[in-house]
Amino acid sequence: MEGDPAPCSVYSTGSKENSFFEVEVMALTNCTVFAYEPSAAVVDHPLGYFEDRVNLQSLAIGGKDGGHLRTLKTLMQTNGNQDWVDVVKLSAATEEDDNQTIEALEKVLEDFAEEDSLPIGQLLVRLNVGDWNKKGASRRILSIFEDLEDKGLRLFHAEASSFSEENVADFSFGNSAGLSRFLEGKDLEKYIKKSPL
Repeated sequence: MEGDPAPCSVYSTGSKENSFFEVEVMALTNCTVFAYEPSAAVVDHPLGYFEDRVNLQSLAIGGKDGGHLRTLKTLMQTNGNQDWVDVVKLSAATEEDDNQTIEALEKVLEDFAEEDSLPIGQLLVRLNVGDWNKKGASRRILSIFEDLEDKGLRLFHAEASSFSEENVADFSFGNSAGLSRFLEGKDLEKYIKKSPL
C-alpha cells in the first residue's frame, strides 16, 4: 500500500466471512479499508481480492498489544502515523469478542484521554446484549457510552440486528467535532448554527 495516503480510511474487525459492509465502502467511496481478522480464514477471505484498496491482516483491534491484538492507537501509528480514522467498525459475534470489543473501546478512551475529542469520524459497534444484566456489563457499557459522548462521539442510531438469532445490537456514533476537519471559519459556523447537534 505505497503511494499517496488514502483520502479516507476505514478500520474494521470482526467481519469474518460477512464483508458486505467493507465491499460497499469500496464500491461507494475511495477509502482504503484496513481489515483485521484474527482467523485462519484470512488466506481465503473475500476481501483478499481487493489488494489495491484493502490491507487485510490476521489481527484484531483490542485493548492491548500482544498476540493477535493491537490497540487502535498502535494500528494508526503502524499505518503511517495516521491522526484520524473516518470509520471504525467493531463487530462482536461471541462472548469473547464482546469482551475484546469492550476492552478495545476502553483502551481507545484511555489512549486519547488527553484529547478534546476522539480521532474517529464514525464508530460502528456490534455487541451481544443478551446477558448484560446478568454479568453487570450494562454499567460498564453505559460508562463507555457516556465517555464516548464526552469525547464528541454521539450515539445517533441503535437497533437489534436482523441478521442474527442472538441478542445482538448495533450502535452507531458520529463525531460532532469531526466537521472541523472539512470546514473552517464561516462555513463551519454556518453549519453548526443549523445543525440539530
